[in-house]
Amino acid sequence: MDKNLVRFIAGAICPSCKEKDKIALSADDQEIYCISCGFKETKPQDPPRNNNN
Repeated sequence: MDKNLVRFIAGAICPSCKEKDKIALSADDQEIYCISCGFKETKPQDPPRNNNN
């Protein structure tokens, strides 16, 4: 995959500036960002799984 490729989330609305279709995913899918206002949000980490049933 081309590292310069910007992948947008269709229909997403920026929680900061409220612009539609301006939210993109980072190359590693760990962050979303708005190309209009610069808003950034990191993907929450999953809590460790407890395998001791």
